[in-house]
Amino acid sequence: MSDGSHAPKERINITYKAKTNGQNEDVELPLKLMVMAN
Repeated sequence: MSDGSHAPKERINITYKAKTNGQNEDVELPLKLMVMAN
């Protein structure tokens, strides 16, 4: 995420460290759930 944007505390993001071409990078993925009930 860019420095200017902030996710609300209620949002859960999954962060992992990726190594591409010898460079370490933190990748942040938003957790999206869809709950359906009958």
